[in-house]
Amino acid sequence: MSDVMNDLLDGTLDDIADLPTFEPFRPGAHRAMCSMELKEFQGHGQIPVVTLTLLETIELTTPLTEDEEPQVEGSQCNSAYFLDNEFGAGKFKALAVNFSEFAGSNKLRDIIEAVVEVEVIVVTSINYGKDDNKKKDMSKVYLDIKEIAVVT
Repeated sequence: MSDVMNDLLDGTLDDIADLPTFEPFRPGAHRAMCSMELKEFQGHGQIPVVTLTLLETIELTTPLTEDEEPQVEGSQCNSAYFLDNEFGAGKFKALAVNFSEFAGSNKLRDIIEAVVEVEVIVVTSINYGKDDNKKKDMSKVYLDIKEIAVVT
């Protein structure tokens, strides 16, 4: 058995890192790795999806309560942009423009293909979906990327 495995088995549960989560980042500023890809989405064709992997939380909009734990480094979240409507297209344009210099192009496909594990500073908030009666549904939680900048 390897030394790593023996050390792990001789340790305590507190010695093992928590499992990264897949949930929207809490509202605030974060340092993260960013990737983009096109994914097929039923009824919409291919859409850009932005995936963020948390490196560290810099500052939260609202401090954690006593019951809340900080998000674990490595936690992931994503945001999909439906380019077949003006809101999705406009939100993606506002995000993608921040990567055009990095990608060396202002073509969307070039930007999407260039953004693979790019370190960013990102400011996030949360959006909530709506139920069948068009009322806010707190069980449908979505990441909203307010600002993003490539770390150079």
